[in-house]
Amino acid sequence: MNIISNLFNYPEMCIYGLINNTDKKIYLGYTVNLPQALSRIIKELKYSNGKLRDDLNKLELIIIEPITDRKNLRIKYKEYSNKYSNEGWILYRKDKYSNIPCYKLRIDVIGVGESSKDEDTKVEVNLLTRRYKKLTVGVFKDYVTAWDWALKNYPRWSNILNIVYAEDQWKS
Repeated sequence: MNIISNLFNYPEMCIYGLINNTDKKIYLGYTVNLPQALSRIIKELKYSNGKLRDDLNKLELIIIEPITDRKNLRIKYKEYSNKYSNEGWILYRKDKYSNIPCYKLRIDVIGVGESSKDEDTKVEVNLLTRRYKKLTVGVFKDYVTAWDWALKNYPRWSNILNIVYAEDQWKS
């Protein structure tokens, strides 16, 4: 009964993990329907002979982040996949796009025009997904500052695998 009550309190849309702390391994997933995703994983485990099944007794379900906006689901999953991989975790499930660049960098100047004042102008550093969804990673007062920050944090503009967010540059 404890399993059901725990599942009842979990968010439906989230980034989740089946974590093996003993061997520092993790199965990362993202879903809009957690009970359905877990049901699918259980079926796969029942009829497979993979590494995840071998470690079944060591696995614990964790909710990494509840997600409220469906468009951020895949981006957040990729961010956590990179984070765990960079921290030395072994991923049970390799992302089929893990070695393929996911983002391209774009710098946008906002508020430029005849009616705008210099203090209204801001510069956004954005990452674009393959489907051209925009993720703003920094907002700056001027183009030079944005350019310098982007070169430092994203030296390969068209081969971006990890997300880096700027500290609040706009208010400084």
